[in-house]
Amino acid sequence: MKMRTMLILTLLSVGLLLAGTGIAGAGVVDTGSVPASATLQGVNTVSVQAVIYAGASTGSIAFGSVSPGAGFLAAPQYVRVVHDDNSLAWEIKIYTDNFTTEPNTTTWGYNYGGMIGLVPGARLPMGWHARVDNSLASAFAADDPAANPSEGWNFVKDKRDKDDPTTTGPDEDESWLGTTGDASYANVAFGGPGYQNVVNPQDTVDYSDPDTDKTFVVEVEGLFGSATADTYSTTISFDLVHQ
Repeated sequence: MKMRTMLILTLLSVGLLLAGTGIAGAGVVDTGSVPASATLQGVNTVSVQAVIYAGASTGSIAFGSVSPGAGFLAAPQYVRVVHDDNSLAWEIKIYTDNFTTEPNTTTWGYNYGGMIGLVPGARLPMGWHARVDNSLASAFAADDPAANPSEGWNFVKDKRDKDDPTTTGPDEDESWLGTTGDASYANVAFGGPGYQNVVNPQDTVDYSDPDTDKTFVVEVEGLFGSATADTYSTTISFDLVHQ
């Protein structure tokens, strides 16, 4: 009887061991596979159009004849930007390109963004303000781009801007190729697959607002208080760049 009991217990132990092995240690004895692939076509386009506030499209940004003492003045038109890009990381940069060769720093200084006059050295700085809207009925309040805290405007930079040697500090790089401080003014929007953000210097979290579609607007202002009497002009460009 004792031997029979021991035999039953032994068989039961072996059975439990096999059962446990079947639950926890099952191995793959065969497999099959099917390859998968796809090619997503790339798209990278940007188009801009000047638009009259609460009006139709037009050909340019035109301040017209401005009276002395205007100070900061928003243009009567804004720019509608339509873009589409599915690259890993992209940016849209706003800038002027006022000189075909290096300007004389004695005459022009170190920063050339905005409109330039007919007289050598005459420059009318400009500011830009971006919104996620697709159209605008009225202009954002014009103000000083250098104000701290920000009033919502950034300076329009030029592709030949240099770092001013008279300013120092980690946020005082004014050059076009710089990456900090004033150098970052050129970046108006950025994104990647499935998202896009429009730069907003008043957003203290990440300085940008999420954009739910592929259209946004950019307003421009002239800093007339720091310019001499002259006739000014420039071309405002928007570059779509990949990071």
